[in-house]
Amino acid sequence: MDTKKDLKSSIEKDVFSKIDHAIVRAAVKRLPGLLSAIVELRFWERYTIAEIAEELGVTMNSVEKAMENSFRLLREECLRHPAFSRSLYAVIKDSQLKLAA
Repeated sequence: MDTKKDLKSSIEKDVFSKIDHAIVRAAVKRLPGLLSAIVELRFWERYTIAEIAEELGVTMNSVEKAMENSFRLLREECLRHPAFSRSLYAVIKDSQLKLAA
């Protein structure tokens, strides 16, 4: 086992993770209307769909549709960024935005 190679890989992964996180956070802030609020509540505040609907005074169906639209827009925005790690694309593609807070 090459620990020097493993360390380099670990550092690169951490750096890319932080860069990807910053790119996604910036893209979320640029989402239109309630989309940004919904993503913030869902993934950074850990609200459930029902809690978001109640907080914003909309239906759960509206929240779910807004999340689908948000993922599509985030996918497009992030993939345009040259520093965005293509490996994170699979996470967003599957609509499973898992980010370290």
